[in-house]
Amino acid sequence: MHRLMNPALPTGDQPFARLSRRRFALVVLGTGIVASLAWGQVATVDDEDVNLDSESGPSNQAAAKPFDAGSASDVPQGISEKFAKSDRIFLIREGNKLSAMTATCTHKNQRLRLKDGQVFCAAHGSKFKTDGTLVEGPAERNLTRHGVSIDARGHLLVDKSRSLLPNDPGATAELA
Repeated sequence: MHRLMNPALPTGDQPFARLSRRRFALVVLGTGIVASLAWGQVATVDDEDVNLDSESGPSNQAAAKPFDAGSASDVPQGISEKFAKSDRIFLIREGNKLSAMTATCTHKNQRLRLKDGQVFCAAHGSKFKTDGTLVEGPAERNLTRHGVSIDARGHLLVDKSRSLLPNDPGATAELA
């Protein structure tokens, strides 16, 4: 009876006329799975040209170059969040030693902030000492350092592609 009210509905001799909702859903689901698999094969060809950095998301190979944080002598004593928002790093200066620490929480990759002498995650409440040591979760790991060096111009270069422990070679650079 509903076919009489809506002539656009297929009749028995048209394709898919007797397709139940369940079969229709299976056809759509199967088509989606096949399309996803095919797209995955296409996308993996391009993945060779992309550097996937867990802290900052996809980036091209040019972004893998060391980040120039400016004059090394201009880094203030203690911990600086000057680049925490833009580049997800904290710069740390202890005397003449410089280092760079991730400003991304190890729990859910949220940006970290400084408050009351601690590094904290506003999203989920994790707290870290200014040296990156975990104080309170839900994060389960300490913060990592990035490779640093001072170039011929006296600029601090931060290599975000290198995740290091505080005492690893390359985790600190010393002012002359």
